[in-house]
Amino acid sequence: SWDFGDNTQASEPVVTHSYASPGRYRVTLEVRNDLELSHRVSRSIDVHATPCDVSPWTAADIGEVGIRGGVLCPPGTSERCLTILAGGKPFTGRDDAFHFVHQEVSGDAQIEAVLEELSAGSLQSAAGLLLRGGLEPAAPFVAVLARYAAAPVWYATWRESEGGTTRSARLEAGARVRAARLERRGGDVI
Repeated sequence: SWDFGDNTQASEPVVTHSYASPGRYRVTLEVRNDLELSHRVSRSIDVHATPCDVSPWTAADIGEVGIRGGVLCPPGTSERCLTILAGGKPFTGRDDAFHFVHQEVSGDAQIEAVLEELSAGSLQSAAGLLLRGGLEPAAPFVAVLARYAAAPVWYATWRESEGGTTRSARLEAGARVRAARLERRGGDVI
């Protein structure tokens, strides 16, 4: 019998299985013969998102993320609605690991987003907006991030120089705030 690690099983000797969501799953096959002798084998597999066209944006993993990230364009949603699936680590060190949907800009720029849902892969799960000095894991950046909690908890997070220390400050936003905006005007980010 098969256990696919996503609460589904099968008893046929040869099966095909599709996963509803990307992630890491533990698949187990147990075989039993006529003498009731059995053997069990388990393996972890990584299921990745099938990417969609996000142009004029580009999607990429930054740093060593563990499970490769991806972007889905859910059917029936506006072309501006994306589901970002990602692994990585918190913005706390001198190098980053996350999935980044980005577009190169120069001069003044403004970006806004509405956070529809933040699912907890861990208590460190976060999503938000980021203005970044490059795609290198240690690049300087400024971000407004929502971290997972019963309702999103918003933080301003930044690194002033390549490989510098990452700093963070909790923003006093209401529990129902689901939108963020970052704007670069001249040399200032507001």
